[in-house]
Amino acid sequence: CASINTSIQKQLSLKNCGVFVTDTFQVTNIGAKKKLDVLKGEFKQDFWDISQEYYQWQKKDNSKNVDYSALVYEWQKNNKINESTKLIEYSDHVLNHYEREPYYKKLTESQKAQIVYDLIVKTEKVIEELQPTFVWCLEKSYSVKFIAYIICKNKGIPFLTLIGSRIENLCYIHPCFGMGGEELTLGKDRIEKKASIDKAELYIKNTIQNKKSELYASGTSKRKENIAKGTLGMPEGFLVNILSRLKNRDSREIKGNNIYNGSWFLRFCYMIFKQLRILRFRFFGDYHHTEARLDKKKYFLYPLHARPESSILVLGNGYDDELAIQNILTFLPLGVCLVLKENPSMVELRKASFYKKFKNNKNLIFAPTLSDSRALIEKSLGVISISGTMLLEAAILGKPAYAIGNPEFVECLDGHGIGGLKRFLIKASNQAIIPRRQAVKNYLSYIFSSSQEIPWKRRIMLANVESRNKYSDLIAKMFVNYYETKL
Repeated sequence: CASINTSIQKQLSLKNCGVFVTDTFQVTNIGAKKKLDVLKGEFKQDFWDISQEYYQWQKKDNSKNVDYSALVYEWQKNNKINESTKLIEYSDHVLNHYEREPYYKKLTESQKAQIVYDLIVKTEKVIEELQPTFVWCLEKSYSVKFIAYIICKNKGIPFLTLIGSRIENLCYIHPCFGMGGEELTLGKDRIEKKASIDKAELYIKNTIQNKKSELYASGTSKRKENIAKGTLGMPEGFLVNILSRLKNRDSREIKGNNIYNGSWFLRFCYMIFKQLRILRFRFFGDYHHTEARLDKKKYFLYPLHARPESSILVLGNGYDDELAIQNILTFLPLGVCLVLKENPSMVELRKASFYKKFKNNKNLIFAPTLSDSRALIEKSLGVISISGTMLLEAAILGKPAYAIGNPEFVECLDGHGIGGLKRFLIKASNQAIIPRRQAVKNYLSYIFSSSQEIPWKRRIMLANVESRNKYSDLIAKMFVNYYETKL
């Protein structure tokens, strides 16, 4: 981020720039903190972090003495902010860690409110000090980015996010923290070059013809491949993980209280259970799989999400899989069932209690984890998800697709939000939905004309200095072009 900032500063001839470091890992991990100190020396720009706030959170009785929920509400009211603070709280994987417990501790409502309020105050202070031309971030995760987006929106400061398009390795700039819905319609007032339109048409054609294609090489697809090969959960890897945890149990974290992370022993036990679930799956397969022939059933497909991740936390509008499934089952037409497809990334994480909630529902079927997603989509009445990539795949294939949340490709879908779910289920059951082929082509043509192929995430960070500078300049140019041409 600091390297990208330097390039943006040069290209726009800005006086100064800054980096706001808000990951608690940078505060608690010894190695990460040392690297951050090195970066501060290498890049001549302002750096802020949340170390002071973090150590304030460790005081056990601190959140009990102040009504932080009231302070957050007062902030909302004074700034005329409509977004729910619960959505801000919900958008962070630490505050809503799901199956990663006890890797993270459970926090009280007052502790959560204190964290949200402190992040609001610190973010406002940083923005006030820097007076930025625009604010940017990578990816749509973590509550502090959501907070910054809301503050910038209220102050009229452009907030730009570089996100993965879910098409190949293409990334593009989104002006609404990666959220779709009513905030952004990519097809509005837009004329694409013929080359990108042709490329979109070819991509749709190839996707339809290639029965085994996936839109991009995600972590989920790689995990599925490892499971199929039998390389996941090998005994030697299990032993290496245990020995590594034992060796490094006290060396990675700064000493002191920590309300975020669970105890070392509980995290160690958590890792053991993860490995045992992998081994169980490897040798015994899905214990939750429902024995049912889908070829004789009418069904909607619901792919379960990996979590915690941004597709639920940021794009979910406060909904998770459990709540979404309950709503779908409530409105499901007579004679139609709902098929759940497990995410391969959750093999070692999902607890048995999740499956038991739905096990006895006669209208619900669990498909095998390694079942062919493409075949399930094609035979279904339609796909419903919070904001998963399978929705985009279904739309490209011409199948009805409905999002409970707000994915960035919402214009390709047949609706979104809870309000229209019942109507969608009825229309799709009667095969009365017309495929949104033009909308899909418009979206893809925008992606092909406005994106760049970038080796995403850690691959950039782990690259050598030359590669890092190369991609920093490329990403900076994307931000600068968007700023100069659209803002």
